[in-house]
Amino acid sequence: MHRSILFLLMAVVVSLAGCGESAPELYEVSGTVSVDGVPVLEGEIIFRAVDPQDRSYASRIEAGRFVFKTTPGKKRVEITGYKENPNQGQVADSGEEEPTMIMHVPAQYNIQSTLIETVSPDGPFQFEYNLQSQNEDG
Repeated sequence: MHRSILFLLMAVVVSLAGCGESAPELYEVSGTVSVDGVPVLEGEIIFRAVDPQDRSYASRIEAGRFVFKTTPGKKRVEITGYKENPNQGQVADSGEEEPTMIMHVPAQYNIQSTLIETVSPDGPFQFEYNLQSQNEDG
């Protein structure tokens, strides 16, 4: 009798373990980011989910390139990027001057971004962002 109750209890536990949500399907996306034709030295790219039920995913940008995994769906793309400030440096503990980094990606590509991408299981998975530091009109 005790064995059958124990067996039944184990069967219930095993069946409940299989009832959890499965991990979402992730797709590797990659690409390049440049501003005025110059690769972004370092920064971050975020694929912010438009659907509030989905998660957002991000990656570092290094030497103008990024690669990360994200779920499929419509994404608002936010890009930040930094470059050396040639007019200002800071002195390190070693006494050597180090360059300071300044943000050089305009707000229209990050906090005010209107860039939208759709990641679908069929691709594309390669994205190129050739950003302009100023409006082409002015």
